[in-house]
Amino acid sequence: MPDKTEPPELAPSDREVVKPVHVLKGPVNLSLQRRRKPTPWVVGISAACLLLAIGLAWLFFSNYRIAIVIEPRYSQITPTAQGVPTGAGPGPIPTDTVTPSTPAPSAAATAVATENMLAQANAGFQRALEERDRQQVQAVLDLLVEVEAADPAAASEVASLRSQAYYALDALTGTVYLDVNNTTHWALTTTDGRALTHPIDLTISHEGIYVIDSGTLYRGDLSALTPGGRELALTAILTAATQIGGYPVKEIVAVEATNTDAVYVLDKSNDMYRYQIGSSSSMWRLERPQASEYDHPDPLYLNISTYSDRLYILDPARNQIWRHPPDVRGAGFLPGTLPWLMGPGEPDVSSGIDLAIDGNIYVLWRDGTVVTHVPDEIARFDLAKAEGLSHVQGLEVLPSHPVAIFANVEGIPLYVADPGRRRVVVFDRRDGSLLRQFVAPDNLDFSALHGIAEREGYLYMLAGANLYGYDLSTGITGTV
Repeated sequence: MPDKTEPPELAPSDREVVKPVHVLKGPVNLSLQRRRKPTPWVVGISAACLLLAIGLAWLFFSNYRIAIVIEPRYSQITPTAQGVPTGAGPGPIPTDTVTPSTPAPSAAATAVATENMLAQANAGFQRALEERDRQQVQAVLDLLVEVEAADPAAASEVASLRSQAYYALDALTGTVYLDVNNTTHWALTTTDGRALTHPIDLTISHEGIYVIDSGTLYRGDLSALTPGGRELALTAILTAATQIGGYPVKEIVAVEATNTDAVYVLDKSNDMYRYQIGSSSSMWRLERPQASEYDHPDPLYLNISTYSDRLYILDPARNQIWRHPPDVRGAGFLPGTLPWLMGPGEPDVSSGIDLAIDGNIYVLWRDGTVVTHVPDEIARFDLAKAEGLSHVQGLEVLPSHPVAIFANVEGIPLYVADPGRRRVVVFDRRDGSLLRQFVAPDNLDFSALHGIAEREGYLYMLAGANLYGYDLSTGITGTV
């Protein structure tokens, strides 16, 4: 057995300082004594796993709730007033859920609704015709818009009834649309076949029709106005530079026939000439105005008209209408107060552009106003009475541009030519009420409408290089 020897004694400097150790009783968990802080990546993975677990749990419970909401519940349904079910079926939808939107009506339901609305429109249209009520006709047109929007398949039925409603509305408002079916058309040419270029005025006597074109006066036989239309050949009877009574004729600007077959013309220098049709001489003569007022200052006549073989001359510059030859009352039809000296209420023709006479004198102003003189002013009316009566889109927004007025000695119509809106407006000359308007929205010739005349129940309209005729005996419509 080896000997036990004592370890050598260390020097104090070589000795380690040994701290006292507390001895624990029982089993010792060494990890508690050696614990370290967890690393960051471990924390991140733990957090991600926790969030994933929470998400899966939320998704599971949400799906379970949705399944409960939308899963149909079957129960035995008791008979109701709407029918007796033959077996089990879906029960009522819980009141706390969202109900689906109303399904679109079936084709059969739409057809029934359309049929009912069309029947309502037809009944309203017939009632409007019986009562001659424009507002009811307009209500029918509004209802047809709803029908067309609800059921595009009913377009043909809607179009048919709409056409009838517009026709009735035009009849009730006095609007007549001129087209190839209700007008006669003659192309105006010279005897050598050349088309007229710029006709500006016409008049009709017992035996002929007279047209001014490019400063020259032409004449045609009334017998050549064949019912079917086509061409009307005209002969030049007075041209510029022709010498009459020692005066050279200037460009002709106005023409008017009398009821005794005399024809008067006004040229650009304000000289007037007369032609007696059917006389032995059948020649032109210079008419010399009798009033001294004609000479100073120089005349500025704008238009002429005739009544009972007397010539009437519109003189806006002097605010006067001259008679030629003068009668016992003198040459002036009006007091003739100069425009800048007029007082309130005095007769005013300073804005006049044309005139018509039937015993009274009707003066057309540039703005479409018509003033009746006897010679005092007794009435006035204007084209505004014809506003809003045309259903042609865009036509009502065009500016009016009246150019001519016509009154036959017999009857009550007073005609105003308005090329601005391609129309002839007809007034009752007694009270200025609107009788009707003839509109040609699709005919560009009527944007160059210059002259109008009525003879033996026929309305003649000089538009462009053409003459149009309308039979007034046909009235406005044959159905209303």
